[in-house]
Order: sequence, then structure tokens, then C-alpha cells
Amino acid sequence: MSEFEYTHPKILAIDLDRTVVASLQDAGLNIEWGTFGSPYQVDSEYRWFPIITNHNLPENLTDNRVIIIDLCQSIGLEKKPCISGEFLYFSEPDLYRTINPRYRSMDIFRMEFDRIYNNGGIFIIFSNERDGIRVQKSQEYKYISQVFIGFIEKIRFKTFDIGYSNWSFLSEINCQNLSINSYSGINIEKIEESFISELFFEYLDEFIYHARIYPERGEMNKKWARLMVALGNATVASVINEISVGKGLILLLPNIPDLNKKSSFLLKLITEYLHKVVPNLCNNLEKKAHEN
Repeated sequence: MSEFEYTHPKILAIDLDRTVVASLQDAGLNIEWGTFGSPYQVDSEYRWFPIITNHNLPENLTDNRVIIIDLCQSIGLEKKPCISGEFLYFSEPDLYRTINPRYRSMDIFRMEFDRIYNNGGIFIIFSNERDGIRVQKSQEYKYISQVFIGFIEKIRFKTFDIGYSNWSFLSEINCQNLSINSYSGINIEKIEESFISELFFEYLDEFIYHARIYPERGEMNKKWARLMVALGNATVASVINEISVGKGLILLLPNIPDLNKKSSFLLKLITEYLHKVVPNLCNNLEKKAHEN
């Protein structure tokens, strides 16, 4: 247990291993755990099923200044949920008869995460390849039908397709702005000079990358920068920085499988490095002695 606790910034860790979160809490960080939910199995792979979300995120989501999202964390299957009530979103199961409600949950909270980013929030994302699912939404509409005795109002439903992915939680990193493709390995060829390069060199042997990232639009190049380059000139770590215009910062990082190393990396990143680009974060970093 740390001798001090950091009352600011308030941090939300989503799908980060609970042992890492507990370690950061012990180190004094004001951090809370949450999840986008877990996949569940259904009894057939040949029809559409309602998407039943099972996320667990705090109600005061926008109170958090730093959001950590681990897209590399292995998510186990949830027990089959109780299906009842009225549903508007449906998905086809995969070959293992699995429905993944996480992508729908990501989209549900996207506006709140956008608000956090647009107000100076910091996102630390352990990146994985972009993986999408096809979803159908049923929408109710009313129409007037003529009958023998006059007119009557009727209700029908129409469906339309929606594309969700495991990156649907933040508009700034959608597929129109960033390409995030499968690319796996451990060989890092170059670390670009940046506020975080010293920390990257310290943990160089711990990184495993699962995606390469590059901007799709010219305007993204103005705020996007490479941080780490792998074989084949592939960008495996990068940053989107709009702090100067009052918005936030997004760090897209390779994974660190060793949980102890991941914990120490995050602790140093938050307490020692982020203040170099987010000065007001350092000003809000207060220490308060634990009460015995």
C-alpha cells in the first residue's frame, strides 16, 4: 500500500486486468474498474439474435479525466442471459454460436467518451486490430391505412444494417480517420523522439504488437504522430494530440502481456510522463497522506 494517494486525476480502466487495477490502486491512483461486457453463446448459428448488453461502467462516466482501455485483454464467455423485454438491435452469431454485445456497448457510450475527449480527456489504449460485426436495428414507424369504415393508424417495423467494431467507443478513431489492421510481432525497429520515448526504451523488451495504425485523412496527419515503428515500416504506437486546441490526447500502444510490467508502465506513464504534454494534469496531481 502506497504511503500517498493521488486524488487527481480520476481514472477509469476498462477491461484492464483486475490485478493491474488493484496494483495501481495500491500505488495510490484514483482508479476504478469497468468493462464493456462479455460475449455469450446462443443455441443456433443460423438466425439473428437480440443483442443483450452486459457492460459494467460507472454512471458518472464523464467525471473521469483518464480512460485506459485494454483491447488485448482476453474476455471470457458470460453465461447465457435471460432474454425478455423489447429489443431493437440484433446480430448473427459467429461459427462458435457466440454473440458479442461489447461493440454495441461501445457505441452506447461513444457520445460520453467523445465529450471526455473534447474536454481535454486522455485515452490510453492497448491496441488490437479493428474487428467489425454486422448489426441490424429495428425501427418502429407509423402509417395510416384506409379500411372500409375509414382510416386507422398502424405500426410496422423496418430494419437497417449498422457497422460496429471494437473501436466504436470514440469518434476520433473511427475507420474514416484511422486504419487499424492486423500486424503482430515483437521486433521494434525505431522509437521516435517524443515525450514518452524514454519510457518506451525502458520497456522495449515487454511490447507485443497486434496492429499497425496509419491515418486515412490528410487532416488527421496534423494531429497524429508516430511513436514506435516495427518491421516493414509499420506504425505500432502513435499519438493523437489536440491538447493545444482544448481537446484531449489519445495514446495507441502495443500490448504488454506481463501484468506486473503493465502495471508499472502505466504508473510511470500517468505520474511521470503525461504532465510533459498535459501540464494541467500535473497541477491537479495532489498527494494526500493515508489515514491510519
